[in-house]
Amino acid sequence: MKTGVMPLMQVFVSISDPRSPRHTQHDLAELLTVVVCGVLSGADDFVGIEEWAKLKLDWLRGFMKLEQGIPSHYTLARVFGLISPDEFEAAFRRWVGMVIPALAKDTVVAIDGKTSRRSHVTDRHNRALPQF
Repeated sequence: MKTGVMPLMQVFVSISDPRSPRHTQHDLAELLTVVVCGVLSGADDFVGIEEWAKLKLDWLRGFMKLEQGIPSHYTLARVFGLISPDEFEAAFRRWVGMVIPALAKDTVVAIDGKTSRRSHVTDRHNRALPQF
């Protein structure tokens, strides 16, 4: 059955990798896919994403290699700080537009507006979603 939806990891291959190839252990598209899957599964910070991904490693390896295992939360945060937010947004919107065609035309979906405006409690246990 053909759905016409590009796999999530495939949309991320269009994002420029700003890391030095000599010091890169994790595939960028795989790393970004792990983060998005973790957030969609309820993880709300990079530590939570790392913990979720380690628990779901077998499932994740069903559609990606993850040759070096799960990136640490430090690596996840560092890479998200390096990539172009505009490139990430464009790739993610492209995928969302395929999954939910009604959202393909610059539709804005508000997700917890108070959190996105940074008016949330930030302590060890109550963190907002990673700021993409």
